[in-house]
Amino acid sequence: MQQMSQLKTQPSLPRSTDNDVSPASVLIVGAGPAGLVLALALMKNGISVHVIDKAGKPCLGQRGAALMPRSLEVHELLGTLDDIQSLSTVLGPGRAYAVGGGSKVLKGFELFPYVEPTGAVSMPNPVILGHDTHTSILREHLARYGCHVEMSTELLSLEQHADGVRVCLSSEGRQMQTLFSYVVGTDGSRSTVRKQLGLSFLGETRSQGDWVVGDVYIDGLDPKFFHVWGEAASVMLVHRATERKGIFNFILAGDTLDHALLASSQEDLIEYFQTTTGRTDLQYGKFICVSHYKPNIRTVDEFGRGRVFVAGDAAHVHSPTGGQGMNSGILDSINLGWKLALSVKGIASKGLLESYNAERLPVIATMLQITTKIHGTMYKPGAQTASWDRSGSLHQLGVNYRGSPIVYHENPDKIDNANPYNPGSAAVLSAGDRAPDATGLQLLNGSGGSELRRLHQMLNPSRHTIFIFTTTPSDASAFADPALQYPSDAVRSVVIVPSANAPKFRNAGSVLSDVAVMEDLEESASGNYNITTATKAVVVRPDGFIGSIVEEAGSLQLYFECIFA
Repeated sequence: MQQMSQLKTQPSLPRSTDNDVSPASVLIVGAGPAGLVLALALMKNGISVHVIDKAGKPCLGQRGAALMPRSLEVHELLGTLDDIQSLSTVLGPGRAYAVGGGSKVLKGFELFPYVEPTGAVSMPNPVILGHDTHTSILREHLARYGCHVEMSTELLSLEQHADGVRVCLSSEGRQMQTLFSYVVGTDGSRSTVRKQLGLSFLGETRSQGDWVVGDVYIDGLDPKFFHVWGEAASVMLVHRATERKGIFNFILAGDTLDHALLASSQEDLIEYFQTTTGRTDLQYGKFICVSHYKPNIRTVDEFGRGRVFVAGDAAHVHSPTGGQGMNSGILDSINLGWKLALSVKGIASKGLLESYNAERLPVIATMLQITTKIHGTMYKPGAQTASWDRSGSLHQLGVNYRGSPIVYHENPDKIDNANPYNPGSAAVLSAGDRAPDATGLQLLNGSGGSELRRLHQMLNPSRHTIFIFTTTPSDASAFADPALQYPSDAVRSVVIVPSANAPKFRNAGSVLSDVAVMEDLEESASGNYNITTATKAVVVRPDGFIGSIVEEAGSLQLYFECIFA
């Protein structure tokens, strides 16, 4: 990413009137999941945001309905997980039928084979939640912070200056110019922000794979199953139950699909559904939404310039067959959010915002390769069931930033940075990896109660958490004390001790009075973090990724020098 000095920026702006300067620090253009996740992450960091969307009302429909395990962990960070889980559903097993084959099942299959939870991964299974319900939850949580999406508001232009970004907005026929510290475009594949920045959108538009997608009421179809008639090599019709009773999402695709259907009336679509399913018992009702999709496989050459960034579909688009798009946008936003927050507060290192591009671009490039391969597999004859498996790396638990310029490796020669999407099952835990969860942790000091906790419950999107694995209070202090030089609301230390050493810490007095001490009752934390030495510190970033793993207290400073000014 280019430095500010290399950009064609204007001089500092005079701030002559209060009306000219927004009270918000960050403008977010686009109110889909990526934009709303970013807004919530910033608000939890104490950063004011202004969110706009040119649409007159929130978008309806199920698109991007599969929330992968890594996205669920982000929702736990943001405090939205309970609402997500209460309204989402689990995708049932698939049933494959012949075109016109009625209810005769040719074969059963699993899109998301069930995975048993472990101490390291407490939420290993995806859930299904429609785009409209998902964004509604995020808007409700934003409203608790006094942040409301301004609909029917469009970005017309932006101009970068040394101390901010001048934007021209249009709302209800009225134009206004305002200055923000930063601007982020999460405004979809036709992003105005991306075009204003002049970012290249590299890739291709596939002629193969036009789809008709939407949501419709269906009576008489078992909602416990994922129903697929035919295959994409000829004609394919998919019906999937949503979280709303009676409403099914549909996909109509195929190489021999009559493309006149792409502009058909709803009555013609219903007739085609009936012919394709061979089911005369299904009653089709009101259509909630219908849209047409042509596969684009594109990504930006850089995720931002100066004070302006892009995320989500504004930065990358691809086949939805892998269920990666919306989830990748969420990881874009949680990566950018804490870095923007420190920058607005004036305590970020010079290169921190540049690391957004350095970390996300390799991940997205790999993701495009994966989803493009899946898309191609779907259109091979005989791939009706084999092409639907969405397990493994598609859960995004292996996404990592091992090659990042801001993670610190004590022993860099031992690190394999080859695959930013999956470090491999045999890989040693490394800086840049997702921080594993752990169970059976109990507070030894303070007034937090005696209930058992998970390690992920101690993470926070507004601060770094240093987990100090040790057996003695003095060693714990040796790691905790250096952290005190950093902002107290941005860095927190948590000491984790084996049960055999817990008595030492109960009697430690004031040595660790300001640090939470947790007893590792089940040895889950020490096992998941490969603790084999007497003392080791693991720094977990606000986005839930490991910033550094060190055995020397002095090495903590080498990491934080990459983060703080």
